[in-house]
Amino acid sequence: MSLTARRTLAKEAELTGSGVFTGKEAYLRLIPTDETQGILFDIGGISIPLSIENLHETPNRSTLTLQDTKIEVVEHLVACLHIAGITDLLIECPNGEIPLLDGSALPLWNVIDSAGSVEINGSINPITVKEPVYVEGDEAVLIALPSPGLKISYFLAYDDPRIGCEHTSLIIDRDTFGREIAPARSFIESERVEEFVRKGFVKSTDASQALVIYPDGVHGEFRVEHEFAKHKMLDLVGDLYLAGRPVRGHFIGLRSGHGLNHRMIRKLAGF
Repeated sequence: MSLTARRTLAKEAELTGSGVFTGKEAYLRLIPTDETQGILFDIGGISIPLSIENLHETPNRSTLTLQDTKIEVVEHLVACLHIAGITDLLIECPNGEIPLLDGSALPLWNVIDSAGSVEINGSINPITVKEPVYVEGDEAVLIALPSPGLKISYFLAYDDPRIGCEHTSLIIDRDTFGREIAPARSFIESERVEEFVRKGFVKSTDASQALVIYPDGVHGEFRVEHEFAKHKMLDLVGDLYLAGRPVRGHFIGLRSGHGLNHRMIRKLAGF
């Protein structure tokens, strides 16, 4: 059994953006702690631990709930904490939603990377894939194989020709995450944005918060090669940290998304 040292940020950090689902300002303050309390989200004085037990199934994102309090869109932030090795932190988010910012994890990663990290007392036992595991559904599959570190291979396949098919595979470490994964933006078709606004699912229509796909395709430049697939990898890195423990394994996804990611980490964590 290989334990990992517990870590927190070396100094406080904060960010402000707008909430896609609330339409309100979303303020985020990351506060270091000496206590081995895990990662806690504070929403108006209510603390929600980063834990599978608090995972609430919500379409197209990862949400944690405790009683009547919830914190929305945690996946990009916890992906950064996963790769930075942060195991203990207090996160103040009064509005209950992590700002989407530019649709990627890069602004969050830059702030966390700049803050640095320090070891605190104690250690944590990573979740290590020891034998093949898979979950499947809706013409999608997610497979986990043993691997000494974290590796992701992703096969993206959309019927929509504007998105099409992509495949990429990476060993995920600080370098590859910061350079290839964190910059990859959320993507959505413009017609779906209009539908979500009409139905009241989202409050923001700011096109700078995602990679919007218009009828004639994407406007502007891609940030990284295979950006669509790499954003799916970003979501997976975050969702695998929903148990609050680092994960080691080779994950192979075919058309998989948050739903299968959640089922996979529940299975690996024994829930």
